[in-house]
Amino acid sequence: MQADQGAGNSSPPQPEVKPTEPKPVLPTFDINAYDLNTADGVKTAAAEFIKVLEAYPAEDRGSVFLASSGVMLVQVLRSHGRGADIKEIQSLGINLPPVEVPSDDAPKTGTSRIPFKGNEGAAA
Repeated sequence: MQADQGAGNSSPPQPEVKPTEPKPVLPTFDINAYDLNTADGVKTAAAEFIKVLEAYPAEDRGSVFLASSGVMLVQVLRSHGRGADIKEIQSLGINLPPVEVPSDDAPKTGTSRIPFKGNEGAAA
């Protein structure tokens, strides 16, 4: 008598487990890696930042923009006259606030009307 090959194995066949594809490592942007005081540094930072934003899905770009100091970079781009880079960032779905132009009627900030009193109250 021949023994049944399947006898003794009562567990159902297991489905084939396919290995999952590793998630791609997406680039990051470190604003501190660039010299934002020079035109070349600003140009390089803008190009790298745009590459980083392009690597992410559209729905994630806003949070990447904020987490990567995007607001600060846009301010620097504006001060260096890099409007084309700003438009490219906006074309990636980033909504930027308009530039505020101070009016002549607006109170000036950064100035104090309190006169300097010297070292009064300082320990002698």
